Amino acid sequence: MGRIEVITRTERRRKYSPVERAAIMREADAPDVTVREVAKRHDIAESLIYSWRTARR
Repeated sequence: MGRIEVITRTERRRKYSPVERAAIMREADAPDVTVREVAKRHDIAESLIYSWRTARR
């Protein structure tokens, strides 16, 4: 019989204030810095930074 994995905790979505978003966006917009590096540093998905960029336009 196969292994069954039971997930007991739920992850909550983090909410970022406009100030936090702006700081992360400034960091991601800096020259010679990749979105991947910034996302890893802040433990967020790269796609979230790209979504914020799109919304900013």
